Amino acid sequence: MMVELLAAGLVGDLFSFEAKIADNKDGGPARGGEFIMALSPQLIAGDGWREHTEKFFVEMELQSQSSEIIYRTLALRYPIGGFPFDLNNISNSVNMFSLS
Repeated sequence: MMVELLAAGLVGDLFSFEAKIADNKDGGPARGGEFIMALSPQLIAGDGWREHTEKFFVEMELQSQSSEIIYRTLALRYPIGGFPFDLNNISNSVNMFSLS
């Protein structure tokens, strides 16, 4: 939502719901431009931003590994075709079994 407010509201372009209405239905991309924003974490967050951010990525990876183990364990308990998640694309499946 924040990106949409910046990319459409701030610069006067179409919001996604407006772009959908205005679309010509040819299968190509919706009308609109690109919005590029550059931020300096050093200026915004100050010293230590890199170490703080690295802790976040480490935690994300640990949760991802835990979730994958849970998915695979549950898959063994379901008959073929009965598992409600795409095991070939676990990273995009809904994480209903988070350990956090």
